[in-house]
Amino acid sequence: MICLRVHEQARGQVEPRIRRRRIEISFKGLIKILFRNFFILVFQRNPKEVFKIRKSHFLFFVLLISASFLLSSCAKAECKANADCQAQFGKDAACIDKQCKYTPKSNFCGNGIKDAIENGKQGNKCTCPADYGKCEGKGKIKRYDIEYDTQYLAYYCDERERCVFGVDKKDARPIDLIDERELEEFTIETKMTFNRPFDGKKDYFNFRVTLKDASQELVLPVKILKATVLGGEVLFGELQSEGLLNGIGDTANMQIPLTYVPEQIEEEKSLSYKIDYEYKVKEQQRLANGSYIDSVSAPKRNSFERAFRENVFLVKSGEAGG
Repeated sequence: MICLRVHEQARGQVEPRIRRRRIEISFKGLIKILFRNFFILVFQRNPKEVFKIRKSHFLFFVLLISASFLLSSCAKAECKANADCQAQFGKDAACIDKQCKYTPKSNFCGNGIKDAIENGKQGNKCTCPADYGKCEGKGKIKRYDIEYDTQYLAYYCDERERCVFGVDKKDARPIDLIDERELEEFTIETKMTFNRPFDGKKDYFNFRVTLKDASQELVLPVKILKATVLGGEVLFGELQSEGLLNGIGDTANMQIPLTYVPEQIEEEKSLSYKIDYEYKVKEQQRLANGSYIDSVSAPKRNSFERAFRENVFLVKSGEAGG
């Protein structure tokens, strides 16, 4: 009966591993009992006749050995063809010497191997977290010898399915600061926009200067010469400009990159900006005979400064220092 069941398994009706294990255990137990009983029957109680073996006992011993080999070969048969082996995720099955052998599939996500190619894509934590691990975790910063997790910087998968250290776009928000200022002969509006957090490797301080009003004495255009971002006396960025405001409603746009290099991968700073400009006005020039004629003044230069109403949170992407 036992051998018959094993032959049925070899024909394709493969039982679960647990059942095969139980059969192997029962075979071992059966053989152990048979050998124990055999030695009790064969060997005489008299020590002088311990090696005198009866003929019937000898035949029984030969049959017992043959049966044990037969049962052992029947018990270990798992398969006859590759199709008899149970499928395992991420592995190829093959029937070798009536045994099911499993080898990891190459370039397959989930085989437990960090392949260069995973399911047709470059292998990394974003394309195959099952083998490479998840793309997650914060950076580390130190303040007064105490280590903290970063507030914004973290590992995430970008649009190109790469595990990068930085700020995900969905976690950044734009901050708009608008200021309207009456100057000598005109009024201008300054709109300054920056991201919070501010990634110095890819973000800019964006300025838009608009001429809102002008006196009759103003001679257009108004020139925007330079925009500067400062932190006290420390320069954070600047841009030389030739923006011209030729009439009311005209605008000049500037993008200022960050030139300051943060010491930590995250820093919060209180900043201000400064706008340098140039303009001309109408004048009356007195002639030698005492009369006056209309003229234009020499260029007048000036500047104004404005503090940010919100602190700037600077981050250094791509650096996961601790």
